Amino acid sequence: MLPHFVLAVLIKLSDLTIVNTSYGPVQGSTKFSDDGNHKLMFKRIPFAKPPIGELRFGLPQSPNPWTGILNATEYSSSCMSHFLNTRHQQKSISEDCLYLNIFTSENCLTEKCAVIVYFHGGAFLAESAVMFSDEFILERYVSEDVVFVTSAYRLGVFGQLYFGPNGVLSENLLVHDSVKSLEFVHNEISNFGGNPKQVTIMGHSAGAALVNFLGFSDIIDPTLFQQIIAISAPMSFIFYDDAINNSYKFAEKLGCFGGNRSSMDVKSTLNCLQKFNDTEILNAQTEMVQTNFNSFNGVIQGEPVMKRNGKIANFKKNAPKRHIVCGSTQLEFGKDPFQYKPAGNFLDIENPKEVFDFYDTKMHNTEPRWTDPSSASVYISSRTYCEAMANAGANAYIYETRQKPESLHVSDMQYFIGIHREKVHTSDMDILDSFYSKMLVNFTKTGVPAPGWEKLDPKRMNYLELKVDTELGKGPRMLENYHDKEMETWFGEVMEYDRNVTKQKLMEFSSSTGNISESQSIFGQLWFHPIILLIVIIIILSLPFAKPPIGELRFELPQYPESWTGILNATDYSSSCMSNFINTTHPQKSISEDCLYLNIFTSETCLTKKCPLLLYIHGGAFRAESAVMFSDEFILERYVSEDVVFVTSAYRLGVFGQLYFGQNGGISENLLVHDAIKSLQFIHKEISNFGGITNQVTLMGHSAGGALVQFLGFSELIDPNARLFQQMIALSAHGAFVFYEGAIGQSFELAEKLGCFQGNRNDTQVSKIVDCLRKLDSSEILKIQTQMAQADFHSFLGIVPGPPVMKSNQTISNFKKNAPKRNMICGSTELEFAVDKFKYPVPGRFLDIDNFKEDLDYYYKNMELHDPTWTDPNSASVYISSRTYCEAMANAGANAFIFETRQKPISMHVTDMQYFIGIHREKVHTPDMDILDSFYSKMMVNFTKTGVPAPVLAWEKLDPKRMNYLELKVDSELGEGPRMLENYHDNEMEIWFGEVMEYDRNVTKQTGERTPLLS
Repeated sequence: MLPHFVLAVLIKLSDLTIVNTSYGPVQGSTKFSDDGNHKLMFKRIPFAKPPIGELRFGLPQSPNPWTGILNATEYSSSCMSHFLNTRHQQKSISEDCLYLNIFTSENCLTEKCAVIVYFHGGAFLAESAVMFSDEFILERYVSEDVVFVTSAYRLGVFGQLYFGPNGVLSENLLVHDSVKSLEFVHNEISNFGGNPKQVTIMGHSAGAALVNFLGFSDIIDPTLFQQIIAISAPMSFIFYDDAINNSYKFAEKLGCFGGNRSSMDVKSTLNCLQKFNDTEILNAQTEMVQTNFNSFNGVIQGEPVMKRNGKIANFKKNAPKRHIVCGSTQLEFGKDPFQYKPAGNFLDIENPKEVFDFYDTKMHNTEPRWTDPSSASVYISSRTYCEAMANAGANAYIYETRQKPESLHVSDMQYFIGIHREKVHTSDMDILDSFYSKMLVNFTKTGVPAPGWEKLDPKRMNYLELKVDTELGKGPRMLENYHDKEMETWFGEVMEYDRNVTKQKLMEFSSSTGNISESQSIFGQLWFHPIILLIVIIIILSLPFAKPPIGELRFELPQYPESWTGILNATDYSSSCMSNFINTTHPQKSISEDCLYLNIFTSETCLTKKCPLLLYIHGGAFRAESAVMFSDEFILERYVSEDVVFVTSAYRLGVFGQLYFGQNGGISENLLVHDAIKSLQFIHKEISNFGGITNQVTLMGHSAGGALVQFLGFSELIDPNARLFQQMIALSAHGAFVFYEGAIGQSFELAEKLGCFQGNRNDTQVSKIVDCLRKLDSSEILKIQTQMAQADFHSFLGIVPGPPVMKSNQTISNFKKNAPKRNMICGSTELEFAVDKFKYPVPGRFLDIDNFKEDLDYYYKNMELHDPTWTDPNSASVYISSRTYCEAMANAGANAFIFETRQKPISMHVTDMQYFIGIHREKVHTPDMDILDSFYSKMMVNFTKTGVPAPVLAWEKLDPKRMNYLELKVDSELGEGPRMLENYHDNEMEIWFGEVMEYDRNVTKQTGERTPLLS
């Protein structure tokens, strides 16, 4: 590699020119001039390695030196953009785009000239560094002895993907690209005739915002450039949380993110995204942009621009001293003031959504003083950034183009970069065109744009009005009070409104919860807004943890809820999720697809001192019951009064949470599990605002809810570091996965019954089926589901063995072995389903057996032979699951406890619910039942708070060798109470792991085939 200080070597080869750089020689092209100052163009010079393959979404890296002579006579492709609104479509696009283009002259090679590095605009989504006229650049800049450079940066998701602080993926990749190009210019531009100590960075629109970000940063190397020209810079930082949400949504759209942020491995997600071709990524981004223009069109308040989430005001104050020119146009976006929504913050406002709503309302009311916010962001940014640099002692200049017939956001680009040129120029426009770019050249070379243009006096806010009107004899003139109107509006009325919103929120929250410090307030959270609470004992009902899964969101992964304006009334329960299960003893008052809510029961004590939390997940065979069916009084008396925050959470039931057409079917499996994860994420983020401790969360469920607790707690995909919850209580949990092919088959059957599928899976586009199903009323779908459930109890009854619970093709035994360490209670009842052994078929696979149908037939035959040792398989699934899941957790080093309720007169699958959640209560309790009732829920409270359920009862933690467990029974006549026993359900373990597994192996040997767990 040649040293950086090597002198340029110019070799004439007809119209070709070769310059040496420290990376290798570069061959450009020459445009000969009559004056002898021949112009030289060097295109497609790499300033970084191509950001492809493993370097996609990585920081830019210095290019490798090349052998031979680099051909720099043709432009590179543009960076990836497919933005429909651009008037400058690119000839070709590619990820391999990190190049710059240098326009210089023979004079500069000899004398060393001042340099302009130009960054293009296009909302960080479109346009490019190769879209400009060579002739314009050569004529307006190079012929004036300025070296002109255009530089690329990654656009859209390629330059803005970011999942939050993670140590793997850096924020603001496009800014890092720009810094890397400036480093290249600093080190190499002297070889092309540029003076590295006289570099001006210049940009328009998003490019000007980028110029400001670079120029005001106190993190970026201050020696890379010396001056700034920012023209029509909106200077808005995109909202931090929006940027992160966009990235998660994008990854989810491409199947590289399953919905659980807390357990997401960023490196794995990036590896997944790197496997897609660039067109697939671009198409996914384009779909998002067409839905929401603000997707991937900005820079966040983070490095390398500023410290993460720094204040904009401080950012302006701490800038290195640099001369600056700030420009705007008369109308900017004002021709259609409602077309462009602000992409982010351009001031330090605390309540941007409310502020922009307030501002829009004023505009719609035809308030003449109120400029559209996108234009206002340009005017305020131009004023405040130039003012800040003037206050730092630099020369600052402001101007505004007001040339007739109109001066819009891009109309002055014809004067300084040669695009968006009007087909017909008036003579006045020609006059302006004759000196506009000359002012920028003067500033680049001398720091002064024009002799009569006064530098900015912040007290007067003087600026140059650029306008030529020969009829009236008017030309450019100095004016004062640059956009005072917008400054008064935004720093006066709007900021006052913002402060009042903050005060109102704090007052509302304080009046409902007592004195809460600002640091505890929920209002600074991602999307949270105030809610109505009750006093002392506080009940918050129907709090949305996801958007309503209706319309286009039916059968989609749950999405974060929209923020709301005003105060959310949280005093009444929501509807239950869609269910019409005739066997339930707790029919719901109302049902709706709009049901993804949770209910929080807390107290003023917890709001003050913070309490452990218990999240309860209801049962009902994943088809019935709800989160709104329990007694408030029971929850408040048994849990909240014991200083536990209690939460109930919904999830989609039946087909609405289980529709699945296979791995290539366009719908994620196990939607109901994703719902449960989303509620846990909400709790982790927000529960401290309701008095809960985020790292002391216990998950509790019964029956299907208990199985869901097991699946969530043992998954190594969902929450491997135990951040979302730390303990589990699984009561009467069968722990069985539904048969994979059965789940797919029932989905096609339902679609066929509803007229959305014709019966040939091979020729079916699942997306069309889903579109058809989304058009149907929810009651129509529920009616068919109910008919199917009445004909076959197994219809839409559970969870398939796959993500997000476990890896595809993972065995159940392996699933149990690899669980994150969590304390656990496993509970069962004496009889479970045994009162009617043949009424409830087993819901699915709870062991790793290959021939489940044959095994069950064999098992039922033994039951029919009245073998007294053969428990019905449904009950056996509860006992085996309780034993093996708790045993696995004990082997992992956690505290595990098993118990079984054997209270007279009978202990069945739901009878113990009266003791811990207050339903299925007997009309008459015996005195012994009352004694058990007095301490049963207290054990759950103790475990939630301490990890030990009953020190008084000497409930020993599980020893897998003894399989010790607590028998819960009170018989005052015999003087018996709870006691420790051993060998928990050895009988079922011996039968299923012995005789049944042996029979299964023999079937496999005979058939030579396996029943597929996954297709």
